[in-house]
Amino acid sequence: MSAEISLIVPVYNELKNFETLVPDLIANLEPGGEDFEIVFVDDGSDDGSAEHLAGLAAEDPRLKLVQLRRNFGQTAAMPAGSDHAAGDVLFIRMGLVAELLMRTYYDSQGKRPYLVRRTRNCAQEEFRAPDAGETSK
Repeated sequence: MSAEISLIVPVYNELKNFETLVPDLIANLEPGGEDFEIVFVDDGSDDGSAEHLAGLAAEDPRLKLVQLRRNFGQTAAMPAGSDHAAGDVLFIRMGLVAELLMRTYYDSQGKRPYLVRRTRNCAQEEFRAPDAGETSK
């Protein structure tokens, strides 16, 4: 699947949260109109999270599951998700910050984000001020 946006979501023993988490993530991504995918990285959960996500991914092609053999921590989950992401723009869900960045991306899409942390083809981080249009690297 080709996607403009990939949202990477590290999870560890989050089974009890999927009932609200997954629909909320989709509801936040759909209004933007871009093709998106959600890449869940199961970091060695032992509560059935991986099995549940595998079932969801089988039903919805926008959902992907990457399983790590054991709990390596978020530091390992993030690059594992990036390696399996197809999007041109990657967001890593680490709480409210990712949601704010995604909203900023969508809000600014006339279609140009004012803040891009890193894109797949950019080795440096780039920041753009919303009004000044100045770029720093």
